[in-house]
Amino acid sequence: MATTELTAEVARGPVRPGRYGQRVEAVMLDEVVMMDSTKEGASVGVLEIPAWQMGRDAYQTRKGVHRPWIAEISPVQYGRMSKRGKVQYDNKRSAEWGASAKCAEAYRAEVMAGYDKGAFSLEHSAGLDVHPEARNVVTWELRAREAATVEARYREAVVHNEDLSHVGLGDTVFCVMTSCYAVVVKVFPVSVRLQLPKGAAGTEGSLARKAWLSKRRACRWLHHNELKRAAAASITPDREALCKLRAMPGVEE
Repeated sequence: MATTELTAEVARGPVRPGRYGQRVEAVMLDEVVMMDSTKEGASVGVLEIPAWQMGRDAYQTRKGVHRPWIAEISPVQYGRMSKRGKVQYDNKRSAEWGASAKCAEAYRAEVMAGYDKGAFSLEHSAGLDVHPEARNVVTWELRAREAATVEARYREAVVHNEDLSHVGLGDTVFCVMTSCYAVVVKVFPVSVRLQLPKGAAGTEGSLARKAWLSKRRACRWLHHNELKRAAAASITPDREALCKLRAMPGVEE
């Protein structure tokens, strides 16, 4: 019995017109067509490689979605169109841009689905032929996820930062009215008396006072900038948060 030999051939898409009527090279379809050499030209199957092993152009070509670009025709060509022709052309272009955007979103989704399933990783991609565009998709998506996580932690931290219901004597809080940190020296039901640091607003001049009476709602555990740092470090704003932040490497007193 003759041995069946399989050969891999890479199919190319059609050559498409370029900007201002010029022609550009066709993008390569990332499809491996398995041909049985015992049957002349008979296709026995199509093996599609994953989205993360191809670029967006190849992905859209495989899906049959045209990827438009700016000024596919020259301004002179557009100017020669009739009003009806311009409306038809604009509608066609709008549909092409919409379809291309949806296809690009599907490409990113397939790449991230492969990444989330562990099909490939950025650290161990040797021999997996991870496409540079797919690597960029993963990199930017991971950054977006981290930013969304930090933003969610920040929104939660804002609630904790404004809650001074358990403030006590000796706590250090940030006073919005004086824009400085101060020590709580007396606690009232809805307000606190603060010992302001030397040089702070209200400690100099003829009306200088040693202590400042402030509403609790005008105080915070942390300053806005330090609150962002606390959210990034997963630190819940409280009486110990400032000490934790100042103990972190690279944070000045």
